[in-house]
Amino acid sequence: MTSKAEARQAPPLLNLKEFEMADAPTPRILLPSLIAGPGVLLFFIIAGWSATFTSPIVVGLEELVAIVMLVPLTAAVGFGPALVANAIGSFVMIWVGRWFPLLRFPLVWGLAGGVLAWVVAAHLEFGPEWVFAFTATGAVCALACRMRLA
Repeated sequence: MTSKAEARQAPPLLNLKEFEMADAPTPRILLPSLIAGPGVLLFFIIAGWSATFTSPIVVGLEELVAIVMLVPLTAAVGFGPALVANAIGSFVMIWVGRWFPLLRFPLVWGLAGGVLAWVVAAHLEFGPEWVFAFTATGAVCALACRMRLA
């Protein structure tokens, strides 16, 4: 039998039994963490390139070799901070997605990752190229976490 107090309670806004943890996405954070450093490098180069649209861009063999040699270094340097950010962001998005199912969509994850990376980069007073690089990389990494890649 139910008591009068239980009978008077309003029904919950969401039936949380429908949204068990099995329904929540299981993120994969290792690959997005590995691509974070090279992603920042790539988007920084794109931002610098877009700032010089009026002048011709000459890319020689030296620049290409330097970029290729920087990829492992940037992957190693960016892995730790990206792993922490991807783990925390994935945990929070899964947790919030249990109560708000619309927040489970991959586009929302990408938007959230980009906005949070933008806030951090802007707060650290980076230049506009760096802010763009961190924002784009944050969005790509969050999207990769949600899409369960690797």
